Amino acid sequence: MHLTTNYCAIVHCADAQCAIVLLCKWITVPVSKMSQQQRYTTTSSSILSSSPSKQLTVIDVYDLAESINRDFEILVEKYGNDSFESIVGKVISALETLEALAKYNDKDNCEIIDLQKTIQRFEQEKQQRIKDKEILERDFIELEESYKKEIDDLCKIIQKLQTENKCMKEQLSSGEDVKKEEEKTEDVVDETTPNTY
Repeated sequence: MHLTTNYCAIVHCADAQCAIVLLCKWITVPVSKMSQQQRYTTTSSSILSSSPSKQLTVIDVYDLAESINRDFEILVEKYGNDSFESIVGKVISALETLEALAKYNDKDNCEIIDLQKTIQRFEQEKQQRIKDKEILERDFIELEESYKKEIDDLCKIIQKLQTENKCMKEQLSSGEDVKKEEEKTEDVVDETTPNTY
């Protein structure tokens, strides 16, 4: 229900009692007809800012209109309808302005909430990237240490094999010397032994 329509109807009303009835109709928009987003914004808008105008919601405006309506009913009973004809239009105009401001705040508050969620998501992603980086660095260090150990082990094996190789060469070399000596001694023995054939 739009306030502009009600305001036009009030201007054409003959007496203040009619204006109050229309004001009453205007404020009886039930919360169940409000969108889920408006209800959500209402509960979270007070968190968003300490400024009263930033905390104003559509529900607040409807509550205010209901309170004003009760006050008008009491005043009309005491002082009559004629005293309030001019002021009702001004009150309706002020309430329309407040409702427009509240809707604007709801829209802004929704954007703020969306942006806060986006920031929170980015922060979580950033933290996850930091954790992933730390895990990768730790894995890299472990892998590097593993390779260093493997390289050290291989170097020790190479040194051992080189030492064994040197020993074998020396043994071969000394074995060849022994063999040559044996061959020489055999040759000498052969020369000294007569042929009995």
